[in-house]
Formats: sequence, structure tokens, C-alpha cells
Amino acid sequence: MRRFKESGDVEKARKAVQASQGIKRTYSLAEQYTKEAIRQLNNFSSSDERNALIRFTEKLLTRRK
Repeated sequence: MRRFKESGDVEKARKAVQASQGIKRTYSLAEQYTKEAIRQLNNFSSSDERNALIRFTEKLLTRRK
């Protein structure tokens, strides 16, 4: 497997991800999994713990570094 060894490798990788819409597709997948997780959590009885898990799951898509 080739590592980032050469000058400009990081920029090439960034451009490849942008060209493939990798970030957009990854976000879309994360959104689908988040919705499914919340749907599954809603099968549990209402509780503070369940609601905390739902809030935590929702924040995963909006968090910033």
C-alpha cells in the first residue's frame, strides 16, 4: 500500500475525494445510519437514557471538530 511520501500526495488525495464526491456520499450514509439508529431506539420504552442516546445520535451529524 502506498503511503503519503511524496510532495503533493495529500493534495492529490484531497482532490480525488472531492472529485468522487466521497465526503457527500459519506455524509449521506451517516445520515441513513443515524435515522435507522433512532428508529431502532424508538422501539425501547421512553426513558431519560433512550432520549439521551437519541440526542447523542442526532449530534453526530452536526458536530464540528
